[in-house]
Amino acid sequence: MSNYIIKPMQTESEMDGKGHVHYQSYQEAYTGLMDAEYLSSMSEKSVRKSPTNGRKTFWLLRMERK
Repeated sequence: MSNYIIKPMQTESEMDGKGHVHYQSYQEAYTGLMDAEYLSSMSEKSVRKSPTNGRKTFWLLRMERK
């Protein structure tokens, strides 16, 4: 069984995880739909550097397995 927790993103690990998901989802979802030069200019490092995009609070859903 799994428990789900909705909470503010706080730790470096949570920010890195959000950055990874953001980067990977853009690469997979928009290849062939967006300009290839724009997608190739993105780097996972740059996305991870600013994971909240200027928001004060960014919420995340975390799954915990028992």
